[in-house]
Amino acid sequence: MFDLISKAHAAIEWSKFPGLTLLGDTAKTADPKATLMNKIGDAVGLLLGLVGIVAVIYLIYGGFMYVTAAGDADKATKGRTVIINALIGLAIIAVSYLIVAVVIKTLNPSNNSVST
Repeated sequence: MFDLISKAHAAIEWSKFPGLTLLGDTAKTADPKATLMNKIGDAVGLLLGLVGIVAVIYLIYGGFMYVTAAGDADKATKGRTVIINALIGLAIIAVSYLIVAVVIKTLNPSNNSVST
């Protein structure tokens, strides 16, 4: 399985996709600080992406709860609370992403593409 993935990765001409990086696939540079920043950016981007997926699933769950409340005020309130919490979570994730992107660009000005 991993052999197949590595063959597919090697077959793709990554130069055609500027700005697209995989976790650990950092820019080839002699500056170890830049490489570390890219790896941190990749890891944080992956983590925020996974948390974002969970928040969207939570949002869908809250919408389902709200729609299927069938006139029960408690269920509708619980569904509305879940939706609001999921939206707040998505806003926090978006702001976190922006903060990480700004910090990495500030600490690593030589790299024009932020991989988060």
